[in-house]
Amino acid sequence: MYDLRDFVSEIIMKSTAGDKITGMSIITFLEDNDWFGSKPVLKNGKVELSTDQVVLFSQGLQFFISTPQEESNSVYLLRMLNSKFPSTSKKLEEFYNHIDLLEDDRFYLTDFLLYALSKDLFLYEDSEIEVLLEKASLDLLKTHGDWLTFFLSWLRTKVKTRFVREYIMEKRYTMDIQSEAYSLDEYTQLLYYLFTDSYIEDNDMYRKAAESKDYNDSWLYLCIHFVCPLRLTDLQRIYHPDLPYPPEIVIEKIAEGTFSDNDARMVLLTISQRLCMLPLNPNKTSGTTGLNSIKLNIPHNCEGHFGKLFALAEAHRQINSTPTEPIIRKVSTYSEITRYMGEEIGLLFLESDFRARSATKSYLQSIMMIADEMVEEDTGGPSVKGYILASIARNHKGSYGELAETTATYLKDAKFNGLTPEFIAYELLERGVFSFIPSMLLKMTMADSYNKASVQNQTALIKSLNVSAKDIESIIITYNKAKKQAELVVKEALRSGVDILTILHRIGSGEAVSKQPECLCLMTAIGKICPMGTKRQCVGCKYEISTKSTMYLLIGEFNRVNSLYNSQTDNIEKNKYRHIITSVILPAINEMLTCIKENYGEAIYHQYEEFIKENTYEC
Repeated sequence: MYDLRDFVSEIIMKSTAGDKITGMSIITFLEDNDWFGSKPVLKNGKVELSTDQVVLFSQGLQFFISTPQEESNSVYLLRMLNSKFPSTSKKLEEFYNHIDLLEDDRFYLTDFLLYALSKDLFLYEDSEIEVLLEKASLDLLKTHGDWLTFFLSWLRTKVKTRFVREYIMEKRYTMDIQSEAYSLDEYTQLLYYLFTDSYIEDNDMYRKAAESKDYNDSWLYLCIHFVCPLRLTDLQRIYHPDLPYPPEIVIEKIAEGTFSDNDARMVLLTISQRLCMLPLNPNKTSGTTGLNSIKLNIPHNCEGHFGKLFALAEAHRQINSTPTEPIIRKVSTYSEITRYMGEEIGLLFLESDFRARSATKSYLQSIMMIADEMVEEDTGGPSVKGYILASIARNHKGSYGELAETTATYLKDAKFNGLTPEFIAYELLERGVFSFIPSMLLKMTMADSYNKASVQNQTALIKSLNVSAKDIESIIITYNKAKKQAELVVKEALRSGVDILTILHRIGSGEAVSKQPECLCLMTAIGKICPMGTKRQCVGCKYEISTKSTMYLLIGEFNRVNSLYNSQTDNIEKNKYRHIITSVILPAINEMLTCIKENYGEAIYHQYEEFIKENTYEC
């Protein structure tokens, strides 16, 4: 048996390609070729090769390691093709000499023929050519596919071929304007009209939305496609919000500009809480198991905006005596948008109505782009490819070891083509991460002094719940213990060797998955597996990172455990439930409130504090 590392070192020594050949490039080459049908095995901590595998891999690597540095990639591939099909290679080289192709075009055309051909090209029947072109339509850009069909036509004029028909490469797959993704320019232009504060204020858009249900419904429908990729059947199932005032007052306040961001966020929180407590499975794939529930994660800086639009939508429905009408209504045609929102916005859809599928594709492609850029800059550990995140966001069906095929269609026509502390901070805030650990790491990165948080917030919260002085003292001790534990965990993360910004980016991008969808995990953020293999719950774990969803989960748990506490007559049981509330739930909630106050400010802190008071039962 041979050690793979020794084999690779020997191959590098034999190579005549200079610095082009590295250990990583050799392993990548073998992996891309599926180890030529014979994968090595891991034994005693080493990857070992048999004598037959050494011979097999050496033969497969022969051309790879002997390519001179000055030789172009297309010439190298042409030599490989010549060893398999000399007649085809000779004609292809003649074709290249006759037609002035760019190096990039030559490379992709030669590469495709090298792995796709099973015999010389002139021996292919028409039926076989059709299969070949079908494969090319999936694997090549249309430009390269056009050169392939041109080569087929040229070949028929030079030699006798078994195929007799002329071929033209159509689009890579059938796609019309109705399903094509919006370009970045189109996407950002619509974004400007729908979300820019100055444009909204100059055009008095909130007043118009308050006066017209059609205006508000159009605005909300267009906006929602910028924050989620849900299908219309799922958008129409989103829960209705609770209004802080009677519907007439809501409309009046928004029209006058006196409906505060606090009111708007409270409206939005009632929807978010219901989606967390009563998750909805995607309607289209309701019969499929293993899919995530639908998500509506509104970015933090858009919460006030969406809260007002949802509040108006609900107020209009109550006033019109149609409270069961879906909170989101489809308004997508040029005539509707122009009639409801005016000519300036309507002109964007003059050539084509608003295309929800196109907006969804652009949204998913932006997810893929951002996630893949993060993976490229990663320093190691497990990484979530943008493809997978896009698939999860859209709830596309897949299975173990199999990607969701539909996602490929959404990403194939992609038009969306260094991590800084500022970007990371923005990412964490938008995701709504409420945890000491990211806060500590970010402050270290920003070279900011670490200030211990005051315990006044927790004390005020506990007093509002009528907890005794003894319990207050107990929870403060637990709180301080948790803070010290967070410091130890941060030190552990620093010892992992992973860059702080990479850890934070994994948290902010949602890559640091945990066993509970409401939480994130520091261990996965630093590229390790969960050390608590027997635990099924993440809340209370020292590596757990809280988010907004964790807040909803804890509120529900507080109400559930508090109800059990009040219903018990046995003192032992009562003490058990009291301990859970005072040692686990309340300290976790208080940690989140402290982080909200530190990172989001007093206003947002008081909103969440009020939200907790309104949604918890009295002790």
